[in-house]
Parts: sequence; C-alpha cells; structure tokens
Amino acid sequence: MKFVVKTALFGALMFTSACATVTKGTEDTVRLETSPPTAQATISDTRHILRDVTCVTPCKLELNRKWAYYVTFEKHGYEAQTHLLEPRLSSDGVAGMGGNILLGGIIGAGVDASTGAMNDLKPNPLSVVLLPNGTDAPVATAPGTDLPIEPIPSKK
Repeated sequence: MKFVVKTALFGALMFTSACATVTKGTEDTVRLETSPPTAQATISDTRHILRDVTCVTPCKLELNRKWAYYVTFEKHGYEAQTHLLEPRLSSDGVAGMGGNILLGGIIGAGVDASTGAMNDLKPNPLSVVLLPNGTDAPVATAPGTDLPIEPIPSKK
C-alpha cells in the first residue's frame, strides 16, 4: 500500500512540477513609456498570429512571455518608431528550471520551456524618446543604462 501511495505522489509531482509556470506564470507585465507622453503604442507579435493591442503611453500590458513583439509608437507631429520586445531567459526562470531538475520534473521542464515561463520580455520598461518630424535618429535606452536601443527601420 505504501508503495502505491509513494508512486502516486511521485507521479503527481512529475506532472505538476513546472516551477517557473507556477511561480511566474506565462504573462509578463511590460511598461511602455515615451517622452513626450500620450503616444499611441501598437503591439503586434512578430509572427502576426495574435491580435494587435494598443494603449496610450505611459501604459502597462500583460503579454505572453513566449512571443516576440513589435511595438510601434505614434504621436501627431513626431516620427513613428518601431522597437522589438524579445523573450530573454531570466534569472528567476533559470531558478524555476533548476527546481524542475532537482525535483526530477522533466515534464515540468518541458512545460516551462514550451510556455515561455522561464523568460522575461526585454527591454522592460521600453522607454522611447520621440523626435519631432524631420529630425535625426530616434533614441531609446535600455533600462538602467545610457545604451541606445536601435529602432527597427520603417517599412516605407
């Protein structure tokens, strides 16, 4: 009888041990900021599978950690800019995957990898300086640095 209980508990542990999926979830809260504020941000996944989402900056959105997204900022009198939000392996996602390995949860590791739960979307926040029409080189910076993030060339 003890063997049956232990086997059942081990089986349940194997099927429910997707640590990052449980601790972080599959959605990431992304903050979009512009200077000046009140620009329209349009978010579309790079594979064009999901419906586009829009908000007015500054704003926060819940986006799936698995996908990459184009974010286009538009404001009357300013150059439109498109930037890329990409899923990147996060330190707490690595810890969740480590939990899977320690608990023997190969299935949990597969769930975490397939749902993107071990990723964070970067850059976050995505802060963009909008430039008036006719000026050069729009600039966005990576959080906590002065390193520029190059915009994606427009499709004109």
